[in-house]
Amino acid sequence: MGGTFTAMGLVTLLLPETTMRLSLHPTALASLSDAVTTTTTTTAIKPAARLLMQCFGAQATLCGLVLLTAELPRRAFVAFAAGVVPFFAFDWWAWRRARFLTAAGAAGDALGNVVFVGLSWTAVRALAAAEVDGEGEGEK
Repeated sequence: MGGTFTAMGLVTLLLPETTMRLSLHPTALASLSDAVTTTTTTTAIKPAARLLMQCFGAQATLCGLVLLTAELPRRAFVAFAAGVVPFFAFDWWAWRRARFLTAAGAAGDALGNVVFVGLSWTAVRALAAAEVDGEGEGEK
């Protein structure tokens, strides 16, 4: 999970305009642009929007680094997975209803969320098995 968060965060931090062009619907992108043209490849992103996307990427990178270095108890992984689940509904809403995410943006986020939930579930099972085997320190 930490690697996924770190990788996605670094891409967003270092390539905010590319991330925005791939993930935001053209009408949403136009509202964040100085010069709107018919193609999203030539749209100039406002500096404030670029900075906000970079901040989002920095936060994801930080979260990834914490996940890579911290020893989390089972309940943390349960809470993390439960916290990710609503994002599936958000991705669908933002793509199909509000129309501010592209299919690629919604699918990319949903895929990341599948990874987070799947790895959280794997961690919960592994930590539970370690506790049964007497290897774990118990629930913290």
